[in-house]
Amino acid sequence: MSIDGLIRDEVEYYITKEEYEHLLTKKEGTTIHKIRYSIPDGKGNKLQLDVFFDDLDGLVYLEIEFDSEKEAKDYIQPSWVKKDVTSDKRYKNQSLSQFGIPKE
Repeated sequence: MSIDGLIRDEVEYYITKEEYEHLLTKKEGTTIHKIRYSIPDGKGNKLQLDVFFDDLDGLVYLEIEFDSEKEAKDYIQPSWVKKDVTSDKRYKNQSLSQFGIPKE
């Protein structure tokens, strides 16, 4: 379920090296390379800072996971956040892998 990118169902699970290599043969676009840092915000929110490199060098974005839609809508982002891209589909991984960093 998604409301302008604000709410998403996520399924995460471990795969074997063989499964990974098989999935790589099915991909479209380039492989996204990034380092993810988990940052506590002191309010109990899970912040994940992604620093991209190679084809997406220079792109950095922050993802915050909330327990409710209300909590997400009421959240005041840190002053160092440049732009909220929650509803901008150009910043989804699929789009980034196919088209690169969006031109503003």
